[in-house]
Amino acid sequence: MDGTELYNGETEDGKHKDGRKMKMNSQEDSVEKNGTATNSDNVLNMYDKNSFSSLYLACYNGLESKVQVLLDNGDDVNLKANNGLTPLFAACYHGHDGIVQLLLKNGADVNLQTTNGRTPLCTASYNGHHGTVQLLLENGADVNLQSKTGFTPLNVACEHGHDDIAQLLLTNGADVNLQTTDGFTPLYIACYNGHDSTVQLLLANGADVNIVDKKGFNPLSLASHNGYDKIVQLLQNGESIN
Repeated sequence: MDGTELYNGETEDGKHKDGRKMKMNSQEDSVEKNGTATNSDNVLNMYDKNSFSSLYLACYNGLESKVQVLLDNGDDVNLKANNGLTPLFAACYHGHDGIVQLLLKNGADVNLQTTNGRTPLCTASYNGHHGTVQLLLENGADVNLQSKTGFTPLNVACEHGHDDIAQLLLTNGADVNLQTTDGFTPLYIACYNGHDSTVQLLLANGADVNIVDKKGFNPLSLASHNGYDKIVQLLQNGESIN
């Protein structure tokens, strides 16, 4: 339960598949410092060899003025890399809220999914960017949209103990008992990772302690097996209430 189900093989963490740090390539320098683009360099939707566009790289690196120039010159705001990542994912990964707002204003699809089925909201939730999550929700992000393995933004927030994000998602309609393809609930995931405050938050919002995964394990058996005594107590109290 380390997030690889959701993030398998994709590289919005700023590295190519060969481990190199992503950076603006030489073609990016054709966007001049005065804010104009040279037509002869053909910067529109230019890709590096790993299929990341000029706009994607500018978003990833937080270069808001360069993003504006590229958008003004016609770059496709929803252009996907080979793995399905768009410029909005790059901005959300680092919490570049100014760029996120700029992309959304220029037609970025807030619910566009990668080849693995994850969304910009999942990315922002995974990395604990509260402001970015709020911005995406205000612009129509589907809080319960699932990846191919069934993960939701709430799942990944609970995986990393981002309680403020989890509360924000719950307030905006996240299903507290939605299961992944393996039967994992947000509560199950929080228990697996030992996040007692997250467990408490989920229980307060109606999490069902009795839902089992495909192997028959429930949150209580999982917490007990891992030696999380405080979580066991929370779950037993929650079970008696339910």
